[in-house]
Amino acid sequence: MFDVVRLAGADLTPWLYARRRAALETLFADTPLTAPFTLCPSTTDSATARDWLTWTSGGLEELCFKPLRARNTMMLGVPGWS
Repeated sequence: MFDVVRLAGADLTPWLYARRRAALETLFADTPLTAPFTLCPSTTDSATARDWLTWTSGGLEELCFKPLRARNTMMLGVPGWS
């Protein structure tokens, strides 16, 4: 998991991504996820992100880039987004 858009019935899409990510991390801080779910790593460091691009042999399927100051980055109805 890398983002949360609803929590306890509340729509979080107006929140900035950084705030939503913090809420997601808080949610699973005391109750870790179990396989097959995981809290995806997150970074603002470009060198770390570049290093993650080499993980493909270890099972990394994709990287998701989200601006920290973005609000709703879900673009439903736009080709390529669902």
